Amino acid sequence: MHVITRKRLNEFAAGNPEAETALARWYHLVKKADFSSFAELRQAFPSADRVGKLTVFNIGGNPAEFDAIIKESSDDLELFAQRLDELLPDYRRNLELLTKGFVERNKSLDPETNAGAQELEGMRREAVALAETATGVKAKVTALRANLASLRDANLGDRLTQSAHRVIRTVDDLLAAYEDLETFALKVCFSANK
Repeated sequence: MHVITRKRLNEFAAGNPEAETALARWYHLVKKADFSSFAELRQAFPSADRVGKLTVFNIGGNPAEFDAIIKESSDDLELFAQRLDELLPDYRRNLELLTKGFVERNKSLDPETNAGAQELEGMRREAVALAETATGVKAKVTALRANLASLRDANLGDRLTQSAHRVIRTVDDLLAAYEDLETFALKVCFSANK
């Protein structure tokens, strides 16, 4: 079993010493366990629940613990969305400059010369690699979006639901940016092949 982060458990235990024993016991049990199914996991942890592809555990039976973990998760999601929101305008601007630079460079090349043909072939190879990278990243962003949608739909609290919804909107913008990059790379390939 994969524990998403030990850091949050340690931080929570430091601020809530009464939960430290329950968290430590749970962590050690889960790390060395090899459950073959969710039903088998539920035999060891009857209060465990499925949330999309994730498993949520009731550790120590204290709702305050769960609320604190949800609050910290909401804060993490908000920070993630904020950082993506800060990066996307620069990413879009760089893509515009890249597109403009390609168009200008492509106009100046003579594909009939050896040097022009070689440069176009180099641009085509780079564009193919760029398109493959964009396609791979899109698959990962799509999987991230699906996990966030499961988290949003799990009704784990208004704040977490709103945070997940905000990150989904930002991830949708990121996905659109990678689709634009992929489209650009495919246009480069097409133009270089002419």
